[in-house]
Amino acid sequence: MKLQKDTLTRHGIDKTSRRLLETIVRCYPASIEIGELSKMIGVSGKTLKSSITRLRKLNIPINILHIDPETRIKASLKEPIYWMTNAKISAEALLTQINEIELKENKTVNKKKLILQRMYEEYINELNNLFDKWNALRLIDQLDDD
Repeated sequence: MKLQKDTLTRHGIDKTSRRLLETIVRCYPASIEIGELSKMIGVSGKTLKSSITRLRKLNIPINILHIDPETRIKASLKEPIYWMTNAKISAEALLTQINEIELKENKTVNKKKLILQRMYEEYINELNNLFDKWNALRLIDQLDDD
């Protein structure tokens, strides 16, 4: 199985949006003016604004700063938490689908289903344990933007 690191880092969004997020994270804690950012990633201002709109509709945490006369964008350190939360939600949905696979007389299929169930249940349990620990320590809250 060949993995594409760039796509997997932030899967489900277009290339321009990925490049936007990668660039603002690299510049953190500084903010970047929209025109400058569009030049940095090689897209028009209109394309960049469309990407920002798409990211906001997906509830991906980013900071838009309106400092007269310009608009600036700044990374949010909660953005990586967004992707971890989505991975957990995705795993839970896949486990539901795996659980719906009916056991047949085919022992090989039954064994594979049970293996997948175990793997996903353990994965989800570990993620739940991590989120519980992080919440108890208020680590995620400490990432709030100032």
